Amino acid sequence: MTIPRFPAKRPAEETPVTIRCHGDLTDPDETVATIDTLTVVVVKGEDANPADILDGAAVPQGKDIIIPVHGGLAGVSYLIIPFYTTSLGRKLYAPAILPVRDL
Repeated sequence: MTIPRFPAKRPAEETPVTIRCHGDLTDPDETVATIDTLTVVVVKGEDANPADILDGAAVPQGKDIIIPVHGGLAGVSYLIIPFYTTSLGRKLYAPAILPVRDL
């Protein structure tokens, strides 16, 4: 499994990121129903509080998950992992990496 990578953001930026779950949702009518948990870990660099990058709750939107983010430390890459339930009751997760850089 290749983990998707978002374009780098600056520490001062507040922006939503979108995780597209289309490939995991096998039924054409299946959607993301609920976000059960949202985990953030550091995969490069150091940040004692990686979950502080989250700026509110993740929101399901059709086959996508919208996650508001802000802050973060320059030089750190965060692995954001939403665990979710689909409209068909399946339990899945959709990891993605968000790098934070002084661009």
